Amino acid sequence: MKSFLILAVSIASVMPSLAQAQIRLPSYRDLCSYESACGKAAKVKTTKVDGQKRVELVPKRPPVELMVYYKSLRGLIISVANEYQIDPVTLVATPLAENTMNVHIDDKIADMMDDQGLLDDDGAVVNPMLKLAHDKPMSIGPGQIYVHAAKNVEPLAALIERRPLREKKEIKRQLKTPEGALRYAAAIIRDAQEVYARGGVDISKRPEILATLYNIGKVKSRLSNNRGREPLPNYFGFFVGINYSYIQTELDLPSTIYQNH
Repeated sequence: MKSFLILAVSIASVMPSLAQAQIRLPSYRDLCSYESACGKAAKVKTTKVDGQKRVELVPKRPPVELMVYYKSLRGLIISVANEYQIDPVTLVATPLAENTMNVHIDDKIADMMDDQGLLDDDGAVVNPMLKLAHDKPMSIGPGQIYVHAAKNVEPLAALIERRPLREKKEIKRQLKTPEGALRYAAAIIRDAQEVYARGGVDISKRPEILATLYNIGKVKSRLSNNRGREPLPNYFGFFVGINYSYIQTELDLPSTIYQNH
């Protein structure tokens, strides 16, 4: 059985203010026992202090330019989170995690290719020769969200926003805007909350679980396969959990996770 620790206890020197939070993460050793990508979220640093060996967990931080970008969207983040009834910090932490750990050169040029008409409505390359190099749909926009993922939650988004359903072409266009990217990220998070709530599991105050589901998708099948239990946090969820307090403080966001906020 995996040993789970309250995050503030397991890495108190890194995130001491998480003592009041409901975030629970596996120890880093346990994470790495089932998650090969654990090194994306944090590294173990070994040093000597006064002849004594000291082991320290060093979390990967979001790049400064990303933090500046999302700080400029603070009002929008809070507004969208309130509209979708989700935690503002979790909302922004998920695209921060995606852009910090998973963005590669093809992701960076996806929007440019779309502007030139080189991607179809699913975000896939249309040119047969280019398709040989990249035959899968690309994630789109500042949130790096796949069109199919946004399409899956479009009915929920339309219901919450009280608007007509969008076709894939319009969804893709919205994903390329700061507000559209945040709204679809919010819809993905809210959908995960609702699916698990219907299964009798409240994950609304578990950003590490919401982020894991945001990353791996297929929420309904995950719930079924786990027989109603929440999934283990993966590297993506670990990143969000370990950086939660940092992101909340740096972006000056309200939190629905902390008991006293």
